[in-house]
Amino acid sequence: MRIRLLEIQYRNIREMKELTVDLSDSGVPKHVSLVQMPNGVGKTTTMELIRYCLDKGAADLDEKKILSFKPPRTEAKSGEFRIKLSVDNQIKFVTIRFDYENP
Repeated sequence: MRIRLLEIQYRNIREMKELTVDLSDSGVPKHVSLVQMPNGVGKTTTMELIRYCLDKGAADLDEKKILSFKPPRTEAKSGEFRIKLSVDNQIKFVTIRFDYENP
């Protein structure tokens, strides 16, 4: 099985209100993608959320962990993290939705 990460989308996840990171070139997976950001911007959060998408770990998140993804200083009621994958050349989406009001 060949899996390629094509895109990452955030909506109301910690410091990211609305962000899409395209890791493809017009839908074609790039051979290598490097993500470089300053400390505290979201690299570890991104890797953690990708892992939850791929191993279904999001189903086991407790209330404290769910609320840790809520953006600070905001009234956001929900959040979403979504990845777009190419799995054996078929496009697949995996989405985690966070309900910050009823975690």
